[in-house]
Amino acid sequence: MNSYHIINDTPYGFEFHEQTNSQLKAFERWFYQNKEHRLEELQKEYDRVIGGHLDFSVESLLNLGKFMHRDITTVPLSEEKYAAITEGLPEGIYVPDYDISIKSRSLVIDIAIYFGEVFLRSHPKLCWEQNKSKSDGRGFMDIRINDGLAPFLGPVGLILCVAWKVAKGTFTDDNLLKLYDIYDGKISENYR
Repeated sequence: MNSYHIINDTPYGFEFHEQTNSQLKAFERWFYQNKEHRLEELQKEYDRVIGGHLDFSVESLLNLGKFMHRDITTVPLSEEKYAAITEGLPEGIYVPDYDISIKSRSLVIDIAIYFGEVFLRSHPKLCWEQNKSKSDGRGFMDIRINDGLAPFLGPVGLILCVAWKVAKGTFTDDNLLKLYDIYDGKISENYR
């Protein structure tokens, strides 16, 4: 079986707050062109770690949580990098001496795509749309209701927070399923 391929081919990286609108558009094209491939990469790694098929059902999020528990990893920060991060912070603010690994960051994107697709398949009035605001989440693909209103769900930021829970040891296997239930409860009957 081929090994998991880390995301390394986005047009301009992930520093979206510094990108022009045309660079953001290039990422949006990359997303649509690579979404299925990224889901295949996730399936390949899931099969290696857990075994089985991800079927985009809500229930599959429980096993995906087990997968995250096993496959999200951290790497220690160098003393220099840690010093740069903590420089100027007030005393008492905890900063971990580790970061989420590059492979895990790639998995976060793939898991976020999967999580978003579970919503889209359960709620056909939802769609992917790029966040072009100047706020947090700029550039990433959000789930929106097909009426032009504000984003409903930002899967990448949400799954990155979940990955940090794994890293801190505060994650439980059912966290993804619980998050789905929370956001599912926010969708009005008009959009089901």
